[in-house]
Parts: sequence; structure tokens; C-alpha cells
Amino acid sequence: MQLMLSQPSIEISTNVEIRAVFDPPIVKVGEKSTYRVTINAVSDSVRWPEDIYTPSELTVKTSARGQTLQPGGPVLKPTTTINHHVTASATGDFTIPEFKVKVYGRNVTVPSARLIVSTSSNTGSPGEPRLYVEISETNAYCGQPLKVRVLMPATQNNFMQALQQLQLNGDGILLDQSAARQSIKTIEFNGRSSLAFIYESTVTPLVAGRIELSAQAFTTGNQFAGAITIQGGATIQGGMPQYVLVDSDPVRLTVQPLPRAGTLPGFNGAIGTFTLDTTQLSTNRVRVGDAVKLLVTFRTEGEIKRLIAPPPPGMTNWQIFPPLPEGGPTLSATTNSITSSQTYSYTLIALTNDMVATPAIPFSYFDPRQKTYVNLTIPSVAIEILAGAATAEAQAIAQSAAAAKGGERLKLSGLANTPGRAASLSPLQFNSRFLWGQLVPILGFTGLWLWDRRRRHYEMYPELLVRKRARRALCRQRVELNKAARTNNAARFVEIAVSAMQIGSAPHFPAEPGALVGRDVLELLEETERVGREGTVVRTIFSAIDAAQFSIAPAEIQELLALHADLDRVLDKLNAKLD
Repeated sequence: MQLMLSQPSIEISTNVEIRAVFDPPIVKVGEKSTYRVTINAVSDSVRWPEDIYTPSELTVKTSARGQTLQPGGPVLKPTTTINHHVTASATGDFTIPEFKVKVYGRNVTVPSARLIVSTSSNTGSPGEPRLYVEISETNAYCGQPLKVRVLMPATQNNFMQALQQLQLNGDGILLDQSAARQSIKTIEFNGRSSLAFIYESTVTPLVAGRIELSAQAFTTGNQFAGAITIQGGATIQGGMPQYVLVDSDPVRLTVQPLPRAGTLPGFNGAIGTFTLDTTQLSTNRVRVGDAVKLLVTFRTEGEIKRLIAPPPPGMTNWQIFPPLPEGGPTLSATTNSITSSQTYSYTLIALTNDMVATPAIPFSYFDPRQKTYVNLTIPSVAIEILAGAATAEAQAIAQSAAAAKGGERLKLSGLANTPGRAASLSPLQFNSRFLWGQLVPILGFTGLWLWDRRRRHYEMYPELLVRKRARRALCRQRVELNKAARTNNAARFVEIAVSAMQIGSAPHFPAEPGALVGRDVLELLEETERVGREGTVVRTIFSAIDAAQFSIAPAEIQELLALHADLDRVLDKLNAKLD
């Protein structure tokens, strides 16, 4: 909580400013320019349209979108940048007109931007920063680590800027941020020597198919993030950093799934080129039941972070625990490559004294260069087992693990020394109760089907359920009405009579029963019934209940018991309308 409170707040500006430019503003036919729109708002608040109106001579494609937070006193000011790659097919002076976008729920105008396309080859601005992506292989397999390098060449005056928030865009890839390295050095680029900012890391494709990989980042002047190696005469600009979103053209990567044919025992997803450096026991003489460590070292080109050690096999004469890493990976660099190694330890316990070597541990990997699986089984190591004792628990664990991993079935023990008890020797399926028990799930599923059918019917026609509930409630009210008439309880009789008429009329109105009045009940009767005996009964009873509730002098309602028969006819007519 203290750390959260100490963080500066983000400024949500009510005065949204938008800037739209072409970078560079002058190009020749076929060259790319970046249509860059900068908004001082958080990215999630900007509703950018999928298509924007452009002249027919311009081809526009969305290339990158990013957000950066710039310090502005006690607050952080968000800035969102949206890039489009624009290519012109003809010369001329072209303008993307202004249009509206929603920012923080309000319409804001994006100003117009002008692009000049000429036939001259010297009208561009070669000093503008731009990213380039290089990948070690464009044809790879799922799960294969690939080296990726992002370059930003220096300008003509060897001015160099740092990059922040560099990210690789593409579906189905995993970027290893912990393996990232930054440097500034002279490289051969486009046929000439040039200083360049270089970002190197490792990506792993996770899905098969064609993947388009592109990079984007913000230029930050001399504000470097993390360690960086600088070689050569680079000039780092001073002053306030200019946060400009730059991006690269996409690089197409074709990813294939691993072949199913030729899989070897012990394959657990390792892809690359591995070697087995050493296999060493902590001691070559142990007693039965004592633990011994087997140290195994693997080596590979590049980094070995994602190597999973092969699991131990199931053995009846050995108890082998899962491997554990011995420290972290060890890196060794040469002038042309980097190799790394990792050591794992297996703990083994001998259960018998008739073994002369440790068991071999199957392991294999897929070599993308040879396009085949390679066997790298950990070989047996000679060992001398001295007499000793292993616990019964250790032997049982080792035997069960061997049966589970080796696919062997567990064997039953021998016959019991004493006979046990059995209720009957006849099979359970010959019992009559077993046959009747089969009807239970059938009846249960049938009842469930009928209930779901009824639920779906009422879900489609909800008014039927409302009327059905009204008929039930009306039936209960009529029972109470008859009981009040038999006991000469006039007050109770009038109260239940009004409630019964309201319940019988409510399904025809979008209202609760208690909200209905006498006029609503009269609307459901025929014209002749409204002016006849039924209408008189309805008005008399509702007038009596109103007088009982709101009049100062008590009303005489005892004679209303004589209207019981007429009231039944009214309730019969209301009940008939509920069918």
C-alpha cells in the first residue's frame, strides 16, 4: 500500500490534443512513409476506426500502436501513438482529411496530414529512425527457440537514440525478456558500415502456420533502460527525450508442427542440439538402502533455460527420485557463439545387492537441422552394491512406480490363509433387486427430461405460467371465501372477495393484483354484465372495502354476505377468462 500511494497519478486531460503527420513528409513512388497520430490520452480510451478515408493512390495499413507515460511534475502524462504504413502508387500532393475519433467518450477531430510524392530519389528523409527485424530462421518448428535481432540504424550524423518498451507483435509467439541484450556497435547493413542500436533476444513459436513478426518501440533519446554495450563513435543526443513510436516491416515466419513419426523414448519437448557432457556418481560403493547421487550435465548452443530433465524410469530394484537442478546454467562465450550447460542430480536408492550398474535413463530431443529425433539416453554407470537392508515401504514404492511407468499390470497376492465371509456366491446381476435398480436411472432421466420440457415450454410462453398460478391462487381464495361465509365473518368475506377478484384479473394487466381497482375488474366483464347484477356486485364490494379503509364512520357490511352466490358467478367468469 505504501508503494502504491507513493506512485504519481496519471493525468486524464480534459483538453485532448491530437497531432497527425507523415514521417517522412516527402517520398518517391513506392517508398514507405509512416502516418503517425499522437494523442495525449491513455490507449484504452481511444476508439480508433478500422478504416480511414484516404486517396485511392495511397495504400494504408495499420502497423503499430503504443502508449508511453511521460513525467510531468507530480503526475504522469499518457501519450498514445498509432502508426500506419503508407505507400503511394503515383506522384502528387495527397492529403488525408480530418476525421472524428472518440477519446474518453467524446468526439475529437484528427487534423489533416499532407504527403508529397515525387519521382526524385533524393527527396526523402533518410535520417528518420526506423526499425528492422532479423530472425535466425524463417522456417521453424513449434517450440523451437529462435534468435531475433531488432536494429535501428543511426542517422547520417551518427546520432543514436535509446529504445524503450520494445515489443514484438505477432500471434502465437513467446518473447524471452530475460534473455534480452542491448548494444550499440558498427555492423554491415544494406551494403555499408553503420552504427546501430541492437536488441537481441529469443522468441519461441507456439502455434503452427504462417506468423507475421514485427517490432515496435519508443525512442527515448539518452534515457537507456538496463545494461547496454556501446562500441564505436556513437553520438548520444542530449536534452529532453522525444518519445516517438517507431516500427518495422513484418517478417514472415513459417512454423511446422513436430513430426509424429520417429519419436524416441524419453522425448519431453526438447528442441535444438544437445550433448551429454558428463555422467558422474557421488560414490561408486553404496549399501542397499543408501542414497547415491547421479550428476548429469547437458550442453547446448545458446541458452538452456527451458530444458526439462528426463524423468527417471520405473524400476523394481531401484527407487529413483525426480531430478533437481544443481545451481543455475553456466554460460561460455566464444568469438562466434555462446554455449550453456546445466547439471541435474538424480537420487538413487538400491533395493537389492545384485546390481552392477545404475539404470539407463531414456532421453531424446528433436534436432531441427537434421529434422529428426536424436537419442541421448543417459548411460549406465558401474556401481558396487554392498550388503544392507531396504525398507518394505521403499520396495513397495519402487515396484508401484515401475508398474505405473512401464505399463505392467499389478499382480494379485496369493490365496488367503483363512477363508473370509461371503453373503452369497451368486453374482450380483442375478439378484432381482439389481434388475429393479436399473430402473432408477431410467426414471430419473425421464423425470429430468419431462421437467426440462415443461421448463422450456413455460420459458417460451410465460403468460401460461402466470395464468396457471393465478388460477391456483384464485382457487385458494374461494376456499377461504366459503369459510368466511359459513362463519358469518362479513369483514373477512369482503376482504377475501376483493383479493379474489384482483387475483383473477391481474394476468390481463401489467400490474400486481393489489394495484387493481373495481373499474379494472369491470373491464373484463361483458357490456350487459357491467350494467347487470354482476357489475352491481363488483361495485358494491369495492365500495364497501373502500369505506372500511378510508371512512370515519364504520360501514354496514353484514348484509353483503347475501351476495355470496352472485359473487361466485363473477369469480366463475374471471376464472373462465384465465383458461
